[in-house]
Amino acid sequence: MSSLVSDVEALLGRLRTVSWKERDGVKEELLAYAQGSEPLKVRDYLESKAKSFGLELRWEVEEIIEKLTPKADPEPEPEPEPEEKPGDAIDPKELKLAYDDPRGIRIHTTKSGKRWFLTQPNPYTRQFETIELSSAEITKVKAQLLGSPYWTPDAKK
Repeated sequence: MSSLVSDVEALLGRLRTVSWKERDGVKEELLAYAQGSEPLKVRDYLESKAKSFGLELRWEVEEIIEKLTPKADPEPEPEPEPEEKPGDAIDPKELKLAYDDPRGIRIHTTKSGKRWFLTQPNPYTRQFETIELSSAEITKVKAQLLGSPYWTPDAKK
């Protein structure tokens, strides 16, 4: 039996026999020993032995294993979505319907709700035209259509 295994076994034996009040001291000794020698080998040995312990002792050993386990690199944060600016081209898939009047007036918003688009028929050509509303126009349209039954349930009013 190697020196590492016998030393860890001796500390585990002490951990089994001491009262719960003295366990923290023995755990600190075991952790200090592991960090001073070969932490990964000690961790692997403790993992192989932990399943054979009773529940309370297993919890104590798992605390030590956690401290000996190297921290994983944090996942990189996702890149923030570019800020929407008026006039930028927008994919129709990114729009959601906010208002649908059967007479032909529709309002779409971006998923963030920052940009609004009004679609209505041109009275001269009878073709539908879509325009982007400014913030002042958004406020005006909201006031004019307040209480209308044609707002969709998930629309940001």
